Amino acid sequence: MTLKKEYLNLPIKNISFNGKIPIKGGKGVDVKKVIEVYRNLRGFDSQKVNVLKEEKETLSQWADEIVKTFYDIVYGYEETYELVKDKSRDALEKTLREWYLAIVSGEIDEKFWEKQWNVGLIHIAARVSNVYFIAMMNTIREIFTNKTLETYSADKAKELINAFNMITNIIISLVVEGYIEAFTSLSGMDKNLVNTLAQLGAQEIAQKKSE
Repeated sequence: MTLKKEYLNLPIKNISFNGKIPIKGGKGVDVKKVIEVYRNLRGFDSQKVNVLKEEKETLSQWADEIVKTFYDIVYGYEETYELVKDKSRDALEKTLREWYLAIVSGEIDEKFWEKQWNVGLIHIAARVSNVYFIAMMNTIREIFTNKTLETYSADKAKELINAFNMITNIIISLVVEGYIEAFTSLSGMDKNLVNTLAQLGAQEIAQKKSE
């Protein structure tokens, strides 16, 4: 998907949060709805996040290892290297470190979710596909999981891993929704129509595979 110039110039730092975060010309993604879905289906609540805050001193110490491993992989793979070759690695690492520290701080409020939405827009504008984004998110989660299991008792590790995964799952959902919203916003197509076309396309593909 190629984004138009008007989207690349979107003033993402100035987006106001009112439960729905808009894309220029679009209806916006209902962030509160996304979080509500996770609350109902996955039991997301503030108490589960608090466990990260309680251990943030230890969890914060892992930032350098996570960031270095992440960008060693990104810079070591030709296709992802093409996305970052003209950017400062120091600046990218600083941004990722701040992102990770924000999560393990346990301060998950409206400003946090607004920033996660902004991060998603930046990735979309930079042409980072969902495949790359999700793969590298799972790299972070794998490192976090391994470090947690090495450091804490089994019960405590489970609480921390579940909390970290819950937050990052919501972030992934926001980014995926952002791609859909960006397309519908700039194409002028109704989101329901896009979803219907996708459904019909998936049915056609499935039918051809079964023939």
